[in-house]
Amino acid sequence: MQASERLSAAWGIYEDHGELGPAWVRAVCLLTRQALEQELRERVEVLVPGAGKGTVTLQLITLRVRGDGLGDAWSIAWTWNALSQACHHKGYELHPSAEQVRGWMNSVEAFLRAPTSSGTPCPSR
Repeated sequence: MQASERLSAAWGIYEDHGELGPAWVRAVCLLTRQALEQELRERVEVLVPGAGKGTVTLQLITLRVRGDGLGDAWSIAWTWNALSQACHHKGYELHPSAEQVRGWMNSVEAFLRAPTSSGTPCPSR
């Protein structure tokens, strides 16, 4: 499954989550995070062969150092962290709002559409 397909599935749940109750938030965040991680892995592998096999933290650092620009890399790191926290929700915490989730999804969608540092689309597209 391509990263864009995962994100499309997340948008589908986001737009029609009536029967899922509060579980929709975690489902959408998980699919969105998986799409981000897949795209990140593919981009980092293009930048530094072999780095796509490292941890997500290593991949985020690689993107900052060798990638598409510092601003975008920081934004992607922040989004990944927010999605991870939402996926590992604690019972005493509030769920993220629909607006927060939509913002994270928009950030990942922009990352998927952005060209790589060489100006070409990522090989997965």
